[in-house]
Amino acid sequence: MFQKKKGFTLIELLAVIVILAVIALIATPLIMNVINDAKKNSFKDSAYGIIKAVELRAMQQSIEGLGGTYKVTITGDNSDITYSGDKPTSGIAVVDSNGNVKVYMCNDSYCATNTDTSDNKTVEVRVETGSTEQDAIKAKITQITTDTTIPSINDAEPSAPDPVAFATDSWETINQAVKNNNISAYHV
Repeated sequence: MFQKKKGFTLIELLAVIVILAVIALIATPLIMNVINDAKKNSFKDSAYGIIKAVELRAMQQSIEGLGGTYKVTITGDNSDITYSGDKPTSGIAVVDSNGNVKVYMCNDSYCATNTDTSDNKTVEVRVETGSTEQDAIKAKITQITTDTTIPSINDAEPSAPDPVAFATDSWETINQAVKNNNISAYHV
């Protein structure tokens, strides 16, 4: 006797393949968006970390009596700060005389800058490669890096004046005078 063979017909197999292809076409862009969002958020988190590291370094400079406006290198082996996370391919930070930090940084896909120097917690990430905003941030990085009127963090000048008297000088002036061993005005 003939046994009836059980299995799928060619039409049924083609239908399953078509259904799987449609599912793959729908799912692929969704998965790619999730991956791109994760990369963007990772870069944004790195930007937050870099801003915090620059703020910490600015605070250290202030405690040491060094002030004014200066720039901080945030990329490469010559980085003036220590931070964890992905290093941007190009970037610079500017600290003004009030201690406000403005950061400009880019990697291969994204650029970031904090949108307001009075609120360093706000970071805006620019995504589009070749966009005018990304080009503007890259141009700003180049401009600040090559600007010789803005000293680097290592060239920042002491902001405390010469000591006059222990009773009248600010703690910053006293601190700077002691660090520079310029304490002849203090008779203690």
